[in-house]
Amino acid sequence: MDEKTKKIFYGLVIIVFVFFALIFISNLFTPWYYPTDDLSDKPENLVNSMSASIFQEKASDRINFLKKDSIDVDVISKATSLEKEQICLGVSDSLKERGFELKENSLISYSGESPVEVKLAGLCAFQDNFADGSFLDYSPILEEKGFALNESCCIEVKKCCVLFLFEADE
Repeated sequence: MDEKTKKIFYGLVIIVFVFFALIFISNLFTPWYYPTDDLSDKPENLVNSMSASIFQEKASDRINFLKKDSIDVDVISKATSLEKEQICLGVSDSLKERGFELKENSLISYSGESPVEVKLAGLCAFQDNFADGSFLDYSPILEEKGFALNESCCIEVKKCCVLFLFEADE
């Protein structure tokens, strides 16, 4: 090889080395795992997905729940094909202890200051399945997390969807 070819070759080797070194360094300063997402339209999307597939439990990824966030049956109903009476909400006991509140089975709000990593899980089924508790046969997450259906939920409707909020690390 002549001198000019060697310089070009070494220049290319250096460029490739610098490129991979920059990728490695950028990965050191970038988290490997992005554990949370904001709430935005997650409840509506989850209910739409559940409503289209009866007896199939669905769960969200981790969600970063902030003080300004809420889950409202009115909002979910407007974004889905379901009436308000067909949607029931629930909150785990551990979240209630951390400042989450379920108001009249239709609004989940948070009064704490720091964000909380949560998940949503839910299932749509028929009123008979909620009346006799057999919906839990199709929902291992709801059963494991201790979801208890409020007696005012899922009555006088043919189909109902429940949405349960719990801590992501429970």
